[in-house]
Amino acid sequence: MFTGHEPAGEVIAVGPNVSGVKPGDRVAALVASGYGCYADYFIAKGDAVAKLPDDLPFEYGIGEPLGAVVNGVRQAAPRAGDSVAVVGAGFMGTLLIQALSRMNLSSLVAVDVRDDRLRLAKEYGATATLNPSNPNFDSEVKELAVSLEAVGVSPPSPSRRSPWAPSPQQLPTRRPGFPATTDLGNPG
Repeated sequence: MFTGHEPAGEVIAVGPNVSGVKPGDRVAALVASGYGCYADYFIAKGDAVAKLPDDLPFEYGIGEPLGAVVNGVRQAAPRAGDSVAVVGAGFMGTLLIQALSRMNLSSLVAVDVRDDRLRLAKEYGATATLNPSNPNFDSEVKELAVSLEAVGVSPPSPSRRSPWAPSPQQLPTRRPGFPATTDLGNPG
């Protein structure tokens, strides 16, 4: 099972008023409550599930993240020649990197604290990577026009100011209503 707020899995049971799905069906679901489906089992409304073909792997059944990525790229509206940072190179960040890598940017920088994610980001189109835990991080950050936050949680140290300059456009790609702040203002 692939979990989060865009799960796919097998129906175990259905409620009395549910039609169109039965136990054993393979489905994708949209879940818009709490922190999603970070569990072995979850409950979804009957009208929020869609059957998946038997030959489609579960990981291909989670289409919602791609929609969020496309919307994030459209809102950020980077232009050819811009320098763009994707802060957070997990699942959503890597999708953002893949989408942005086709936009003729002057640089596409992946920012993450995990080196394994940064290596993967390079494979998917990042032209450079930065690890904020590196002591030289502040001096490594170059001019960026756009930053897309794909971390999804508040930073561990809210007092740490990010050194982006000059104040790039910054858009979160997380679910609205859940606090996730990334200060991308000029240090000052």
